[in-house]
Amino acid sequence: MPGPCPYHAYDHSWQDAIDRWSVAMAARALAVQTIATRAKRINQLSRELKLSLAEVTAEALLLWTATKQWRTRNAQRNYHQSVRLFLQFECPELAGVIPAIRQPQAVPRPAPESTFTRGVETSDQRQALVLRLARESGLRRQEIACLRHASDIAQHPDGWWVSLVGKGARHRRIPISESLASAVFAWASTHEAIWLFPGFTQGHLSPSWVGKLARRAMDGEATLHQLRHSYATAAYAGSLDVIAVQHLLGHSSVATTQQYVAVVGKSLRRAAQAADPSRRPYEPEQPPLPLDPPDNPEPHTNYSGIPAGL
Repeated sequence: MPGPCPYHAYDHSWQDAIDRWSVAMAARALAVQTIATRAKRINQLSRELKLSLAEVTAEALLLWTATKQWRTRNAQRNYHQSVRLFLQFECPELAGVIPAIRQPQAVPRPAPESTFTRGVETSDQRQALVLRLARESGLRRQEIACLRHASDIAQHPDGWWVSLVGKGARHRRIPISESLASAVFAWASTHEAIWLFPGFTQGHLSPSWVGKLARRAMDGEATLHQLRHSYATAAYAGSLDVIAVQHLLGHSSVATTQQYVAVVGKSLRRAAQAADPSRRPYEPEQPPLPLDPPDNPEPHTNYSGIPAGL
């Protein structure tokens, strides 16, 4: 059962409904962070509407989303999705009022390597490790926050690996360098907690705080998520294996992985040179020659299953 959301609802009618919805989501084995994020959005909705749940109308919901200053279109999409799911559960007659918003075309945004390097060199031990885990293993902030050094990071015959359960309850293993593993255990030796980054959210740092640490370490010039884009871009450039990169990032779809990988100029030039006829004449493959007919051919059968000529 997820813990109580730190953001209070407008009144008890909202809070009771959110609690019921949270239990239903927990019964479906949704991640604790997913439940907390959705509950936070509905709590905020209730405070902004300033109406009891029974007083909410279609007009009030439309006015709310039409006049709210959305930070990005993707933020509006995520809020709409949470509100629609909540209304489907609690107020089905209003579920169709909030429109679904198509996901905007994402553009890869890898962090400048100089920003990452400077952040590691000028930060304290904890912040530097957060940056390295994002850039050198592609972990999400939620995954970094919940990392347990004793059970999640281990040495195998072929090197060091991180084993974790990520978004969507997907299990994955990520190889890491000996240098990063050493940095992990060097930091873990400074405390006795089971979590790599102890804190006040069920014993570890909250994902949002992990994100803030990363952004502060890079003086606001990049985010932890951009370091994940950097990892994806470097991993693909070095392997040209998008399926492997998909697994490393924990994506359910290759299409999502493609949104993380920035195509660098050298890759574009290699592709263009490969198509340049002055460098390498293009020779289309010849169609295969037909096989010799068998000595005793079977009678031709049409799609009805009846041999031709009968």
